[in-house]
Amino acid sequence: MLTKKKLATIAATGMVTVGLLVGGASYALFTDTAVSENNTFTSGTLTLDTHRHDVPIDGPMFYVGDNDDGRMGTGIWAPLDSHSRSMFIENTGSLDAKLTKLYASVDSGGVGAEDFAEQAYVSVLVYETGGVALDESIHKQLNEAASAYFENEINATGFLAELRKAIARGAQEAAALLREVALDFKYEVDTGNGEPIRVTVSDVYVGPLEDMLAGVDPQFELVLESGKAMELGYTVTLLDHPNNNAIKNVTAKFTFTNEFQQVRNNP
Repeated sequence: MLTKKKLATIAATGMVTVGLLVGGASYALFTDTAVSENNTFTSGTLTLDTHRHDVPIDGPMFYVGDNDDGRMGTGIWAPLDSHSRSMFIENTGSLDAKLTKLYASVDSGGVGAEDFAEQAYVSVLVYETGGVALDESIHKQLNEAASAYFENEINATGFLAELRKAIARGAQEAAALLREVALDFKYEVDTGNGEPIRVTVSDVYVGPLEDMLAGVDPQFELVLESGKAMELGYTVTLLDHPNNNAIKNVTAKFTFTNEFQQVRNNP
């Protein structure tokens, strides 16, 4: 018969044995490490180069008098004048870009500039040539043809009566009439090789210059691919407006800005 002392000894021994078993079962896991070295992450770029595209000199698109920077001065503006110039934009970055906003800002002119912006309408068009590059002399002809076409249409008796009524009813109706004029513009370029190129347009924005001061959205999604270029034609038309006298002897300067964003991951 086991005494309490022996039971205690067995119990103690058992406890020790269990403790040893636990210690004997511990082990280290075999490990190894897989390494991927020299990972390179290069962020893309969105870089736009821009200049006017009437003569091969950088500078403002619109200027009053001929000078060393160009020979396409608009002269002094009067109601129903319309002038067209082009902005050449090239995407020299590695990412495709889309036009998201168009802005105009007043550089100088104060209240008079704001009155001018209220009375002037801007047609921003993409000149499309089917991928054929045009030289500077052709661009000059294109701008002159656009100016003449718009001015002729704006001064047309029937259209002018419609435009006056539209202005009285509101800016949207006036913009709609000018949009029709813009989209009707077609120009056939004589390249001298017997194969004329037909230039067509898509309307990016047609509306008051005043609205552009707050920023306007393009009429459609306009994408400029990496390594490609586009020509935006800006036609500014000074309307026959009830407040024309407010801009007598006013000199106003504006900056036109086109905002682009990357296309990728940008719904």
